[in-house]
Order: sequence, then C-alpha cells, then structure tokens
Amino acid sequence: MANANQLDTDGHGQGNVCDDDDDGVEDSKEAIDGTNPLDAGSALLTLVSPAFSSYDTTLNQKNFLELLSIESSTAKVKVTVYSKTGARIGSARSYSLSRGQRANIDISTWINKLNTYGLIKVEYNSSAALFGRTVLSRQDVGEDGIPAGEQSYGFVYAKELRNPRKGIAYALADSKNSDRGAPVVTNLIELINLESVKKTFTVKIYDKAGALKYNKASVVNPLSELNLAGGNQFG
Repeated sequence: MANANQLDTDGHGQGNVCDDDDDGVEDSKEAIDGTNPLDAGSALLTLVSPAFSSYDTTLNQKNFLELLSIESSTAKVKVTVYSKTGARIGSARSYSLSRGQRANIDISTWINKLNTYGLIKVEYNSSAALFGRTVLSRQDVGEDGIPAGEQSYGFVYAKELRNPRKGIAYALADSKNSDRGAPVVTNLIELINLESVKKTFTVKIYDKAGALKYNKASVVNPLSELNLAGGNQFG
C-alpha cells in the first residue's frame, strides 16, 4: 500500500483513499459524487476509453454502432471489431466527431457474416466525451419471405458502450413464455474477456427458490466471447 497509515476497511491492501470497494472509482471521487465508497454498486461511472459493446447477427439481425460526441473537444475515435474467437475483422476504422456530430456504422456489413457474434472496441482521446451504443434489430418477414415493411420490426434493442467490470456481477433471467406455445424462452449469458490473456469465469445459476442449479468455470480467450445457456435448460 502506497500509504501504510491510511484506513483500509476491507483489508485488500489498497487503502480507502484508492478504491476501497474496487468499483473503478476512487474513494475521493465517490465523496464528491455523494456515493458510497464501500458499495461497488453505488458509483457514478463515467465512460472512458477504451469502451466496448458487442454485436450479434443470429436471426438475421442488423447491427449498427451509433457514436455521438457530447463535449466541445473533437473526438478522435478508432473502432475495432473482433470475432467471437478474438480475431480482428478487417482493419480498424477512424472517425473524427465534433460536438453533436454522430456516426452510424454498419457493423453487419463490416463483418459480412450471419449467425455469429463478437466484440466491438471503441477508443478515443481522453479530452473527448462520447456516447455510444450498438442497435440490433430484425425486420418482420411475411409468409412469402418479403419484409413486411421498412418500418416493421420484430424487435429492436440496444447495447450501450461500457467499460470493463471486475469482480462479481449479477443478472436476472426468466424462461417462462406466456405469449406463445413454446415451453420456455431462451436466455443467454454472454461472457466477454476484454483482457489480453485468457481469463476464467465462474457462472452460478440459482432457481427462484435460491437453490444452486449450475456452478461451472469456463476459460475465455483474449477479446473473445462465450455464450452459455442462462437457466432455460432447467425449465
């Protein structure tokens, strides 16, 4: 510890002045923000470079990366796309966005492959501020195989740019299908390794009563993604 005299509430050897709850935000910044420096879920996280999103072309989904510069400094942006195995797809592309300027990047055309998924990495200069997301959509298809209309979509959703998370993360899943005749709704767990070395992820799935149904470790290669069934296999 840099300052052995400072308080270290959780005993992790870094000291409270650094980042006592390991949420990526220093305790001094949390004091300014009014958040709890001992609760990793209470921090006001600010997007920094590099930031990440993901794409998915299964079910013939269209993927567009939307980027918006939200500060006076011009954002010098580099976008790199990776396959699910961590291989770079094509060359990185660069964009220059002044304040309020937006870029729409067709990721589906970039990767030019159906039924796959992978990682999008966005890097930009520290003086800039950026908002970004990947928008995924699927057009409705009529019985004759022709799209029902340019504005008719089976679903549209977005994955915002995020910074890496460390430690324990939680998510909810619901496999009950009350809409159609299928017995369950498929849930997927996305494990994405943003490091330059292999990482091990341990996934635990509990039923609604709190009973442990699944407990398994999986190794994920650098900059690659592994999708696992997210509980629907248990009904």
